[in-house]
Amino acid sequence: ATAVVDSFSAFYDRNKQRETGLLHFLRKRGVTHVWLTGIALDTTVAYTALHAAENGFVPIIVEDACRGSRLDEVETQRPLLTAAGVMFVTAAEAPEWHDMSAANDTLKAAKKGALAPQLLHQLLERTGGPAHGV
Repeated sequence: ATAVVDSFSAFYDRNKQRETGLLHFLRKRGVTHVWLTGIALDTTVAYTALHAAENGFVPIIVEDACRGSRLDEVETQRPLLTAAGVMFVTAAEAPEWHDMSAANDTLKAAKKGALAPQLLHQLLERTGGPAHGV
């Protein structure tokens, strides 16, 4: 039977006690960039992007393929996300980024992933997200 993991992130459970399996899956396949879209840009997409950066991936959020549950939070989180190495593109820009030659410099930004845990805690404080371990 497959275990269900309650999570705000595609990588970990709410308390960051268990992995979802995505980290191992991506590493095993040599993935370096994680493209993100989703309904809750201010929570699940943001947490997943920060966890991706924390784990050495280059997270790229396709902005116009996302929605925030609290629109005021989306703009306040942008500086936290970009400081952690998260890139923002539009769907129109995505094809040129897909080549990855345009994104090579962002690998350096992903090295900022060490900042991701503290930025994630700031994000959690602002949004009132999970209290432990994220």
